[in-house]
Amino acid sequence: SRVYAVDMDGSNPVVLFSNASSVKRYAFHLSQVIDVPASDPDHVIMPGWSGTSYDLYRVNIHDGVATRIASGTAQTYHWDAEHGRPALRYDSNRRGTVLSVYGRASEQDEWSLLTRYRRSVDKLDWKFAGDAPGAGKIYVRTRREESDTEAIYTYDIGKKAIEDLVASAVGFDMHDALTVNG
Repeated sequence: SRVYAVDMDGSNPVVLFSNASSVKRYAFHLSQVIDVPASDPDHVIMPGWSGTSYDLYRVNIHDGVATRIASGTAQTYHWDAEHGRPALRYDSNRRGTVLSVYGRASEQDEWSLLTRYRRSVDKLDWKFAGDAPGAGKIYVRTRREESDTEAIYTYDIGKKAIEDLVASAVGFDMHDALTVNG
């Protein structure tokens, strides 16, 4: 299988991952775009299976060249990126019953465990909801003790802490956040 980038009018098709034949060969979720960095309109952030791990790539939409920007593991099944940088990595055990979320505040930091839960038993502490302004910050949705609905909060990956309430709606769960121009 192949994934292409094309102009709005359908012209100039470019095969993405043109330099990464192993990623095209395995084609696991190859059409998933994780992030479109506003500061870098020539690239998209996409995961791809290398044959041994599910990694994250910066892919040039004009020539198809992919550059690995983060390495996952054989247990990695999803990524989230923040402003073109890897922010969260999701791993599961072999049976898919225990899920682990790893994060790093900056590209120089090592991945560290943020939360782990059993899929069918544990209540999820929080879930990624979008990119937040500032390095190492994301939006998460969660239900706090004082509320019976989910709201959007900032989360500091370096501190591993839920911080400020960003948005809530009385009687309704919030789901995701979309940041446009800050």
